[in-house]
Amino acid sequence: MYIFLTDHAKDRMRIRGYTLAHIKYVLKYPTFVHKSIDNTIIAIGTVENRKIRIVFTKIDKYISVITII
Repeated sequence: MYIFLTDHAKDRMRIRGYTLAHIKYVLKYPTFVHKSIDNTIIAIGTVENRKIRIVFTKIDKYISVITII
């Protein structure tokens, strides 16, 4: 799995104190996944007692993270 982070996602990671390891964990082990009609996917998971929502798109092995909430 190859992960690309948009500049917006990088900013949100920095502001919220998330690491790439947090993002990879939630993408690999989400507790909930929602697929939208605009081809975005929302993965929700918990890391260090914090709920993380990751909005991304996926094409084959490539994941483009749009934002992290």
